[in-house]
Amino acid sequence: MRIGLFSAAVGLAVVLGGCAIVDSSVAPRSDTVSRDFANARNEAILLNIVRAAHNEPLSFSAISQAIPQMSNNTSLGLPAFFLGPPFCPTPTTCTLGSAGPQRGVLFGNSVASDSVAVQTQFTLSTQETHDFYNALLRPADLYVVNFFARLGYPRELLFWIFADRVEVRRGNRSFGVEYNPPYTFGCPELPAPLARRVECFRDWAEIAAITGLSVEERIVEKRENGKSSRQAIGRVCFDDVAAAQGRAAMRLKDEALYQRLVSAYLANGRALHTVSPKCGTPWSPKASHADRLSFVVNGITFQIVLRSPYGIYQFLGKLLRQEMSGEPIQPPPGHTEDEVLPLLATIVDDERIVHITRGAGPDCFVWTHYRNGDYCVPHQAANTKRIIGLLAALTALQTSTTDLAITPVVHTTN
Repeated sequence: MRIGLFSAAVGLAVVLGGCAIVDSSVAPRSDTVSRDFANARNEAILLNIVRAAHNEPLSFSAISQAIPQMSNNTSLGLPAFFLGPPFCPTPTTCTLGSAGPQRGVLFGNSVASDSVAVQTQFTLSTQETHDFYNALLRPADLYVVNFFARLGYPRELLFWIFADRVEVRRGNRSFGVEYNPPYTFGCPELPAPLARRVECFRDWAEIAAITGLSVEERIVEKRENGKSSRQAIGRVCFDDVAAAQGRAAMRLKDEALYQRLVSAYLANGRALHTVSPKCGTPWSPKASHADRLSFVVNGITFQIVLRSPYGIYQFLGKLLRQEMSGEPIQPPPGHTEDEVLPLLATIVDDERIVHITRGAGPDCFVWTHYRNGDYCVPHQAANTKRIIGLLAALTALQTSTTDLAITPVVHTTN
């Protein structure tokens, strides 16, 4: 009997101890929910890139609230047992109650029970509103590009992501350069004297990196209808520190390419020091094309027209479609495949803008399922992971609380 009571006491201590372990800390549950939401966000971005690659409409939603819940119901009771010696009217007959002959302890199925229920309730809001799409379809502002440049994103990658096309004007002559595979790889037939000086769109991205093409802004006071307000005015400039970093990175990765760019396009390096305006020099902010990076070098006017966040998805979808097709690239006459491939020359850890493979598994940073199979972003795809973070930030910048009006509640139980 003493052994039975001791076992019951031990069991009670173990069960109560387990309840204390489950209920005493919110850190594991908080970490699990946070990781799940981050993975859901990354998967939604990847899915939209895949949709763009298949020319299908994009879809945007946001989780505006999460309520993790857990309940643990435990019931304990003393087992049925009997005291005293058994009743033995004859040497062969002993009785201790009607249900347990010769048993000091009687256990039943309701003596001890425990039930745990874990539930996560979250609010999923679709972002199908006028204001959200107005911001999503509007070209990025200069201050947004400045955000990511100052966060340390590689400038060559930012050029590919944000620059929709480059417009060049010299006197009454003008032309444009746009990367829109498979229709054009940004290799136009240029008028003299620019012929054979600027090759393809890829050259513009590499030159932007080694010249330190950047953005700076100033806050100015603006008065309108008797009211004062502050406005951010931006301009394009060339940052010497960023230029030195770009040149060092390119020389580390491909010295031959660096020498070719300097000798062919930048007048043997003299233009690296003469490009203007320099970042940090005095200027008077009066007006700005928020969606255009406009600057003048050697009497030639350059304008870089920026993409919208929606346009960035479409561009990435084109790159993914080109990569998944498996068909060889047909470069324009007079150019090689290497000149038109969207490869990065100043990023050592990864040269591909988009690196998405078919299939799923433990080597995937994030994966998603589409109608024709699984798509995976490998862990070594550094630039693709950078782009996912960039798109997450862009979407957040375009979202306000008024965009979260439609809120169906979804319950899940784990």
